[in-house]
Amino acid sequence: MTKLFRNPIDLHINSKLRTSILVSVCSMIAAIAGIVPDLTMLPSTTLTQTASAQSRQEFSDGEIVNYARAVLAIEPKRQQTYDEIRQIVGDTVPMVVCSETRSLNRLNQDVRVLATNYCSHAKKMIEDNNLTVSRFNEITRQQQTNAQLQQRIQGALLQLQQPSGN
Repeated sequence: MTKLFRNPIDLHINSKLRTSILVSVCSMIAAIAGIVPDLTMLPSTTLTQTASAQSRQEFSDGEIVNYARAVLAIEPKRQQTYDEIRQIVGDTVPMVVCSETRSLNRLNQDVRVLATNYCSHAKKMIEDNNLTVSRFNEITRQQQTNAQLQQRIQGALLQLQQPSGN
């Protein structure tokens, strides 16, 4: 379980650093949105390289761009929600996984409403960017261990942040 909004991002830092941070935050966003399965369910690291390579999926350039767009669309709402929750509960923001009803039910009503709205927004942004939640989830999981995929996502994020990239 990931702590909701662990490290807010200052959007005024330079774009290369911001992009690197956004790539790192992709996993966190997906986990917060409840769309990444529990990582303890992933196969053991004792798998052979062949089996591991066979389990990796290729992602089209279009999917990578859609993924980057979704991440960029989700991030402002994540920051806003984090700030709103922090105003209610103080510096200790509760852990939330959107797909786990128990984690949402443990929240006070005001925080639950904010978290639920954020989760709905994240899902909508993913779907509005022509990805299914499961495909977004797969890209998120793969980028955690695939440096080449991380670089492709970072390139897409940089391109989208250029004035002509939208």
